[in-house]
Amino acid sequence: MRRLIVPALLVATALHLQCGLFAPREGDPPLDTQTNLLSFGDILSNGTSEEFPKLNYEDMLGDGFVYVSSYDLAHPFGRTDEIARLRLIEQTYLNSARQFTVAVAWEPDTSMPHTSTLNKMDTVSLYRVYAVTSPQLPDTLRGGATFRLVYEDIRNAWTIVYWKDTPEVEPGFFNPGFVDAPLAL
Repeated sequence: MRRLIVPALLVATALHLQCGLFAPREGDPPLDTQTNLLSFGDILSNGTSEEFPKLNYEDMLGDGFVYVSSYDLAHPFGRTDEIARLRLIEQTYLNSARQFTVAVAWEPDTSMPHTSTLNKMDTVSLYRVYAVTSPQLPDTLRGGATFRLVYEDIRNAWTIVYWKDTPEVEPGFFNPGFVDAPLAL
């Protein structure tokens, strides 16, 4: 009897290991930092002949970056705070199927003069209107944003150094001061 149990256990163990139950699993793939989840590439590409060569926040937001909200001009935020806010938005609106459930549209304001060619020797101001939509938000969030960009020769790229956000609803979807507040306003 003992002679039958040992081979049966070996066969059962071999079959059990073959099923992959105890094999290491691959985790979720990391979020690609080169993707354009919040459509920041459209800030330059809509209305100009320029584009950001890299769409990760570290490359797009320049050194000395400042974010201010029209509701609270006395409390500006720096680059680290804004990057943390944008990453929190990504994490919050990335569902279990790894699909991003928020859409942001950045469009030039047609009532403002704009040029399609930007002078790389000057600081450039761009004004964009935006709309944020998601099934998780009760309404479309709208606002305007003034961006100041500089061309950095070292990076061979445009970077945002200033962002004044003028949301229609306070506190604003992109405001780093509301990291702990619910994102669905």
